[in-house]
Amino acid sequence: MSDSAATPSVSVVMPTFNRRAFLPRMLEPLLSEPDALEIVVVDDGSGDGSFELLAQLAQRDPRLRPVRIENSGMGEARMAGARLARGEVVLLLDDDVLVAPGTVGGHGRAHAAAKGLVVVGAMPVSGGPQVDAGDYPRVMYASEYRRHCERWLRHPETVLSTLWAGHLSLARTDLLALEPPSPAELARGYHSDIDFGLRCQRAGLKGVYDPSLAAEHLYTRDADAFVRDARNSGQSLALLHQTYARELGPFTDRELLSTIPAPVRVVVGLSRTRRWPARLADLAVLGFGRLRLYRLQRGAAYVRKWMEQARELAVVAEPVQAAGGARR
Repeated sequence: MSDSAATPSVSVVMPTFNRRAFLPRMLEPLLSEPDALEIVVVDDGSGDGSFELLAQLAQRDPRLRPVRIENSGMGEARMAGARLARGEVVLLLDDDVLVAPGTVGGHGRAHAAAKGLVVVGAMPVSGGPQVDAGDYPRVMYASEYRRHCERWLRHPETVLSTLWAGHLSLARTDLLALEPPSPAELARGYHSDIDFGLRCQRAGLKGVYDPSLAAEHLYTRDADAFVRDARNSGQSLALLHQTYARELGPFTDRELLSTIPAPVRVVVGLSRTRRWPARLADLAVLGFGRLRLYRLQRGAAYVRKWMEQARELAVVAEPVQAAGGARR
């Protein structure tokens, strides 16, 4: 059997939402990949003309298959694309992840070598050091992602239980056989990636991180989106640990506070019931940014993030604790 015959076909599935300006740049390298059987782009109810642009681009290359669904969140958009895909392997890409040449074929070869894999490729954040006062969310995200990948290299058994999705592949039959997220809110939550990874783990799949499968994450966030992400993260963490108590154990605002440096812990704790600590942190982020003290600005932004997470964790944990007390 030749190598080409042994290598499974690869369908790229890319959910997208209101990213019309990004799409031509994201699709160009994929349409240049001879190993991509097709590129299924699922427009998750965009209102910016994304689907119309995709339909125009598809007239030039029949491998591009635009699909439009009612807004349902990234998880359902991925599954909608997978159900329509024809390849043996599905490569799931976020719509701000730019793949390097040869990456699609690399995913196919990884699955030719073994079955039951979730192959996670690299997607470091584009750009270098912080360039201005509004750039701190990107630099923080880039640093967190880099540390995350370093942990995967040291502890490869944690890839699925700490999954950072956006660039991964698995057999289409394995993907379609996964149990749906429960509760359904996890599919739209900030940590839906970990929910996906744990469902893969429960299905007996093995996570593999391969940094040679290269891509670039064109990540952007403004200050308001940074705070919204932090808030969503707290809600999602609580749901995640309640749903996967066996795998992850409990995690409440108290557990979060125990991970925070002691000098900051009191202020973050106060933010659960008072608004002034958050206002003070916002002023610190703004002031350090104006003074171009970017390292201090990022430190203040971390404190702001912990405040939002702690507040949301406390809100979600309250009814659980109350129910436990009532049972006793």
